Amino acid sequence: SIALATLGTAALPVANVFFVAGNLHSSIAFLGFLTTALGLGAILGSIIGPPIVQRMGEARVFWLSLYADGIGLIIYSRLTNPYIAIGLLFVLGIGTGLFNLALAPLVFRLTPRAMMGRTTAVRTSFVTTANFIGTVATGILIATAFHGLHIEALGTVFGPVDSVLLLAGVIALLSAIYAMFNVTNPPPPAAQAQAAEPVPVDAALVNELIVNSEGIVP
Repeated sequence: SIALATLGTAALPVANVFFVAGNLHSSIAFLGFLTTALGLGAILGSIIGPPIVQRMGEARVFWLSLYADGIGLIIYSRLTNPYIAIGLLFVLGIGTGLFNLALAPLVFRLTPRAMMGRTTAVRTSFVTTANFIGTVATGILIATAFHGLHIEALGTVFGPVDSVLLLAGVIALLSAIYAMFNVTNPPPPAAQAQAAEPVPVDAALVNELIVNSEGIVP
């Protein structure tokens, strides 16, 4: 699920370079404001996220963040106003912060301790590979397959860069759908489960302790 989402979101940094000038009609320097908005949103999401994750559960926050990412990319691909784009990327950043907060507990609580190293290595390899493929594919699609694309449909125009972002959003949505049906909340930690079980009490021992504490028995 993470690898599939990464495959889609990897398009944003590459496509944004062309999107700012061609679709948002701004100078390339405006890209810095978009990146800053995304980063500030991620910081805010990390700050306000813990009670949200605790209330909703890690799994639900995990796939809801992926849904927000996919839908946000699709909406972003249709924008022409740079200031609305800043606001949208700020919201997407909040989702990124929540996603990161939910991911770590899911990994540590669902993965057996003996398998942690191997699963981390596999997961990292999948994500790195997906990011590489997504980055390269974005440049190739813009330069070749989608080059010169101009389709008028549904009252709007689809060009090469925004179409790539639209495709990236659809891929992120697929990762969210997969996660919704396959990622579940982990059981509570064993320590918490044991603490929740009632502990049998020896009444005679309690009475003896009370008597001794009151000094009745030397």
